[in-house]
Amino acid sequence: MTSSFDLVVIGAGPAACAAVSVLSGYAGKFALLTGDTPTAMQVRHPKIASVGLERGKAGAFTDHARMADGPAELFSSAEAGGLANFWGQQVWRYASADPWPQDGEMRSWQSYINACVKIEDGFRITGGRSLAKVQGGGVSLDVMEPRLLVGTDIEPDAELNAVPNAIVARLSRLRHSVVIPARVKALAPGPQGVRIILEDGSMLRAARVLLAAGVVGTAGILTRSSGDFAEVRLRDHAPYLLKTVFLGRALGPWLGRTGPSFNALSLMMKSQDRCDIFASVYDLSRAATSLVSAGFGLGARLPGRRARLFPSFIRPVQLWTRQSQAIATCSLRHGTVSVMHAPQPDADPALRSFRAFLRSHGVPATVSTTAFGHGFHHHHLELLDRSGTAHAVDDVLAGQFANRVRCIDASVMQEIGCLPHTLTMMVGAAARTAAFCD
Repeated sequence: MTSSFDLVVIGAGPAACAAVSVLSGYAGKFALLTGDTPTAMQVRHPKIASVGLERGKAGAFTDHARMADGPAELFSSAEAGGLANFWGQQVWRYASADPWPQDGEMRSWQSYINACVKIEDGFRITGGRSLAKVQGGGVSLDVMEPRLLVGTDIEPDAELNAVPNAIVARLSRLRHSVVIPARVKALAPGPQGVRIILEDGSMLRAARVLLAAGVVGTAGILTRSSGDFAEVRLRDHAPYLLKTVFLGRALGPWLGRTGPSFNALSLMMKSQDRCDIFASVYDLSRAATSLVSAGFGLGARLPGRRARLFPSFIRPVQLWTRQSQAIATCSLRHGTVSVMHAPQPDADPALRSFRAFLRSHGVPATVSTTAFGHGFHHHHLELLDRSGTAHAVDDVLAGQFANRVRCIDASVMQEIGCLPHTLTMMVGAAARTAAFCD
């Protein structure tokens, strides 16, 4: 199969969703490559095992790499919707001092907020309301309703299917579009654009390409497209996990007034309009039984049930700070990961402040770190040549493809804040798409 298109988007996750929304009314020949593959790789993360069991279909993944003697693991999604089929329900807007993307026409924080509103159009989002302020140990925290993506205007209760459903709806606004369920092996310059070599050996041609395959997917495509880069380096904003007992002592009545979601409450500590701590408080009694069993190492079991009998006084909390960043190098060709820097709980002042807040209310807590790759807040991708020199994705694409390929996913985000970055990444993707296709 050889087909030619004016524009091809590689990927079918949140970044691709943002691109398609910007391209409404696009008149050229358009293709969306979803990355679907029949090869389903086994991954370790409990949430993936649980979601696969609940929906009756195991997740499909590729570009898999693991640490030889540790838990670090990387992979990219190989299905429409991307990793948003498993995560991505929290959609928060960054505050003015957080690292929002200053691309294209976004030169002010208000323009960023306006762009968020546009991205959110067509989605159903609940929560985000401020509930109270709680204090202790010299710390003041905002208690918030989780701001959750729960569906679309057409399917209000789509939940984890919201992103793939939105992509389908937004593709209907394009005049000449086609969805191709295939995985990209490599890209190569062509006489009048870009050659896209698919995994089955067939080829597409495109005048221009938007790369929206997610950080690991983009890393795989770029390293397979050139012999100059042996490894990649990337960041993961990986949360701390606190296992708390009697958290109600600190949060008072608000812990008992949460909605039906597994995501019970959100906590924030801000300074000078910047979020320095973001925490998600979970209610395991509202979680799928399969998630709880997988989390305890028993495998995903008993689909369709909720862990209602789980003790309510035990509350897991995931916490992100400005220092909970991990950095690793990876060779996708050899399937290996090497962690260069991991968060150090004892050296993180924000984490110490949060633990002081808990202690002031008599709340015991243990702290552990998240394995690299399992934070799923990947960003800041760099390609390493054989001398170890790092090259930014934009520079690599400019050198190989001039202005014909543009990356729009989190690979090009050099910094992300403590808040979940999905919405902000989509805003940046939309801005880059608009500038590329202008």
